[in-house]
Parts: sequence; C-alpha cells; structure tokens
Amino acid sequence: MQKLHKPIIIAFCALFLSACAVGSLASEPTLDGITWVLTTYNDARPIDGALPTMEFEDGQVSGTTGCNHYSGSYQIKGDTISFSALSQTEMACMDPEGVMEQERIYLELLGLADRFELSDSEDVLTIYAGPHQILTFEVKNDNPTVSAPTREQSTITPTIMVVEPTLTPTFESPVGFKEYRDSVIGVSVYIPESWVVTGVIEGGYAIFQSYPEDKYVGGEGREPEDTKCDLNIQPAGTSAGKLIQQWESNELTTIVSDEDVVLQSGLIGQRFIIESMGRSVAFVTEINNRAIVLNCFGNPEPFEKIANTLSGFEGTASSTHDSNVGVQQYRDSETGVTLDVPGSWAITEIIPGVKATLQSLETTGDLFIRSDISRVDEEVTQMKSNEVITIISEDQIVLNSGQPATQIEMNIEMDNIGQSMLVITEINEKVIVLSCVGDFTKVDGIAVTLKASE
Repeated sequence: MQKLHKPIIIAFCALFLSACAVGSLASEPTLDGITWVLTTYNDARPIDGALPTMEFEDGQVSGTTGCNHYSGSYQIKGDTISFSALSQTEMACMDPEGVMEQERIYLELLGLADRFELSDSEDVLTIYAGPHQILTFEVKNDNPTVSAPTREQSTITPTIMVVEPTLTPTFESPVGFKEYRDSVIGVSVYIPESWVVTGVIEGGYAIFQSYPEDKYVGGEGREPEDTKCDLNIQPAGTSAGKLIQQWESNELTTIVSDEDVVLQSGLIGQRFIIESMGRSVAFVTEINNRAIVLNCFGNPEPFEKIANTLSGFEGTASSTHDSNVGVQQYRDSETGVTLDVPGSWAITEIIPGVKATLQSLETTGDLFIRSDISRVDEEVTQMKSNEVITIISEDQIVLNSGQPATQIEMNIEMDNIGQSMLVITEINEKVIVLSCVGDFTKVDGIAVTLKASE
C-alpha cells in the first residue's frame, strides 16, 4: 500500500450520529464523552510520550496531535464517518523527534476517513479509508478530571445578529490589500497584497499567511512578526452562537476576552482572544446561513483590517457530493471544467483556473488547466522531447461527453515518480491534463467524466 504523505487541510462539517440498535433493548453506541488515544496509524505506532488523542462532543471533534491541539467537526451516518477542514494551533515541536511528521500524517489520514467500527466492548475505535485500516484508538482509562478554564462569564447567551449581506461590498478595500473570494459559498475578504494564499478548499477553508509557504518546512520556531490566518466556513445552517458555546465548554480552550464588533459591510459578530496551546485572535460571524470563523496566529496587528472586510455575495456551488452513489463532482470555478471523483477521495491544493489535486491512499492525481498552450498536440510534443520522460503507450480515447482525448502511459525518471498516466483533452479552449501516479485502477473511470459544466 502506498502511504500518502501530502498535507491535507480539510472544511468543517456538522455531526449526525446514527448507529444500529440490536434488538429493542439495545442502546446505540456513542463516541461522545470519551477520550480516545491513538494506538496505530497507517500500520505504524505513534511516538511514546506524544500520543494523539480524539474527543467527540455535540458535533465537534478535538484533541492533540502529539504537538498541537486540533479541532473541527465530523459527520456520521450508520458506519460512515468523515472529517473535514480540521484546524490546528501553530506550535513547532522539535522533541520528541518525528512528532511534526506524525502530526502531518495523522491529520491527513483523518481527512481520508470514510468508515468506522467499534469493538464489541466499545473500547476500541477503528477508522478506515475504503478497505484499508488507517487509524486505531483505544479508550483512555487514566483520564483525570480536569477543571475547565474559567473566565468572567456573561449573563447573556452568545448570539449572533445576522444582517443580510449585499451582493457587492459597500466599502473601499484597504490600501495595499487584495481580495480573496470563496465563489462556492459567497464569502469575500481582503488580505495584504504581499500575503500568500494556500490550503484552499473552496466552500470550506483557506489559509492566508504573511510569509512564504515553505518558510517553516524544517520545523523551526515561528518569528514574532509572522502571521497566519485560517478562514473556516462552517456547513450550511451552522449557528455561530452554538459554535461559541462549544469553545466556552472546551477544557483545552480559554477565552481571554470577547466583544461585539460591527464590520464595514454591516455584518455583526464577535471578536475573541483565545488561549489554546498558544494565543490567537478570532472573529465569528454568519454569512449566507453559515458560521464564518477567521482565526489568526502570530502578529495580531493585521487581523483588525482583514476581519473588518469580511462580507458576503451570491455564491455558486462548484462541487457536489452524492453520498448515495459515493461520487463527488469537482468543478473548477474559473473555467467550468468538471470531473467526477470517488466520494472517499480528498480534493486539495485547489488553485482555481490552474490546478487541483485528487487523492486516495493509493492514487494521487493532479488536474492541470493549461493557459499557456491551446492544443493537445503541443503538450504531447513537449513530453516527447523531455529527456526524463519515456512514453510507454499512447492511445486515443473518447470521454463520456463525446470529446476526444489522448491517454498516455509514461515513465518519469525524476524524484522517484516512476510510472504515470495522463489523459489530455481540450475544454473551453484550454488544454486540460489529468496526471496520475500510483494505482491506476480507477483513473480511467475518473478521466472519462471530464467535461465542461452546463
């Protein structure tokens, strides 16, 4: 089995827990109210002294990775389970050795989860991705009672006033800022022009950071002036007030302060300073019937200007997921190119109009949208002239839409890539390339669904 080690940052989902009752007197098993401790991941054992944990409560999941604290939401239906857009704090842990790599793989595997099992005694939780067992947890028995952090409590239950957003922001953007738009949900925010946008999952998540994407690959400590912000879009119907109450009841989170804030767009929300394995500042509001969370770590100075520009517009869904048939459709919001992907696969590293990455445990596929060339034969000619590429086979196929395409199997002598399969076609006057490595079993079925959306 090829172990997938590419980072996956994934969007929050609401919880619905449903388990089968055995006989009229049997009670449904529950994951809530228990601390689960990781015993194996991807056929490996976690690092002693840095064991990841997981807790489920009222639709929210939280725990530690062995270094950082993470939180998010999950969805259960029958024996299926899914996690998405998990976020974590930003500590860099150098000891014990390997803990940061463990964190990366652990969060990645949570993103691939699609099924779970509880042992008969309900003290062992096993999580699967397809037929593969990827995570195993046991109940923590020596869990001491910990008092929740306290702060001065308000006598008013947290609520969010919802103001209908205008279709276009009614304010001028700050000088030196650029706009980021989530076209699926219809959320707009302005960030400094020099900042990097990464980790985009349209309709769910985006990361904004003031430093280059690869600056902290080595795990060194973060510099005080560096700032990283997570834009988290909760599922439809999520109440911001309930989300805030869950923060307040979380033993691992201390809310240092909160205040009501009115944005330039007229939206009303709450601004928080939070301690959770490091201090962050967060803003929570509701846009288009969803709770929106902007959470920033590091230098808090840019936060106020960024948060103040949050607004809504009319979004158009660019991906759909039909759980009944186990298929999700990915749609590139810039070009209208779509393809169908197995429901258990993750879709990450989305750059609208440029690329998206499709991942399972055994297969990684990159969907490239080429704007620099306009003909398939140009792409094929470039490949054939590349000294590190050996063409094994080249065939002409027809997509489900009736569109012709070229399928190429090749060997790439670079960075241990090895054998790769490509399907190349032209859609909306652009060359589209689906490049896959790993297990090619499902690649043909995915590739033939390439088409332009209606």
